[in-house]
Amino acid sequence: MTASPPMFPLDRSPAERMRLLAVKAENELKRRLLPFWTALEDRGNGGHFSHVSPIGEIDRDAPRATVFVARLLWTLSAVDRAAGSAEIRRQAEHTSQFLLTRSADKRFGGFFWSVTPAGRKHEPDKHLYAQAFAIFGLAAYARASGDPAALRQALAAFRLAHAKMQAVGGESFSRYWWATPNRRLAEGPDIGLRSMNAHLHWLEALTELLVTSHAEDVRDALEALLRLFLTSFIASEGTHSWSILDTSLRPVGKTISYGHDIEASWLLDAAADALGDRELADATRLAASRLCRGALGGIMDDGSLANSGEAQGVTDRSRIWWVQAEAMTGLLNEYERSGDPTMLDRAEALWRYIEAHILDRDGGEWFRRVAPDGTPDRSLPRVDAWKDPYHQARACLHMMERAARIAAASSG
Repeated sequence: MTASPPMFPLDRSPAERMRLLAVKAENELKRRLLPFWTALEDRGNGGHFSHVSPIGEIDRDAPRATVFVARLLWTLSAVDRAAGSAEIRRQAEHTSQFLLTRSADKRFGGFFWSVTPAGRKHEPDKHLYAQAFAIFGLAAYARASGDPAALRQALAAFRLAHAKMQAVGGESFSRYWWATPNRRLAEGPDIGLRSMNAHLHWLEALTELLVTSHAEDVRDALEALLRLFLTSFIASEGTHSWSILDTSLRPVGKTISYGHDIEASWLLDAAADALGDRELADATRLAASRLCRGALGGIMDDGSLANSGEAQGVTDRSRIWWVQAEAMTGLLNEYERSGDPTMLDRAEALWRYIEAHILDRDGGEWFRRVAPDGTPDRSLPRVDAWKDPYHQARACLHMMERAARIAAASSG
């Protein structure tokens, strides 16, 4: 397997190559992604419309998943911090109010899986995945806006969810916080099944919350979770993670998710950065680098990253939009931290693939799935409970931020 050639001439400096990538990312974010999503604001109910058909028809009555609302809140807040505007700030505030007044369970605490646009319970169960994103979004909003109420709510949600996890185990709960089978992310009768996916986003949420709050109980929980990844979720050979763990922390199944692995590689580094423990950071950096490089087993000849595989190789060659976005961030994180020039080469090749095949030039967003031959699946909704701007907007923001850091380092 050979890597695609770099996007830019190799006689350009790495800082210049990063700068050119950042220009493309900024254009994508400001000219396409943000206009698409801000146009979906629901001024009547709050938040944003959560379903757009393959041909662009908006379903104004579609339920609002907490994950969807919170990811939009995070995106708007992150953009506000980076290069905000009055309109972005207003929409972030509007979205935070939907999350706090409609998605939240005022009686039993935490956040419902989904509600109607008017705020009535639709799917009242509680899952770690949804709690994590609610905390993630609120912490980012508090960080951008300085709103103390949002931070208080994020801390309260963390303390409740953390206590329930410690008390009964697992990650799936009823509205009343009774443990239930994990039907959302890990099918099976065992109520204690843990998904790498939910725990990865719990780690992501705690990282954001620690950076914003500096709370010691958040720090303790994040450190314990990071160590759980290093000792249990990452396979002993270090080149991939386990998607599911049982109640004894033994792996269940053999599927390797390349997207989750490369996403985890940079989120683990970010968690270690937030904790500030040098010894733990060194161990994490080694594990993160191996995980990122292991995920490259899913890199295809066109520079894109396949969806999943097993130890023997790739089994699902579909190109999923969020996998490409997280691969951009993971590759550039590995390049910035290791200095390995092949990581920048691969990031350039991947961005070329994204521009050629993932960007929906007519629809204004990113195609959800692309076949191995480069044909997009146009039968899928442009927006739904799982299709939001978080991965792709974040990739653009990281490209811009990392380019600025690398340029500053090269000039200083």
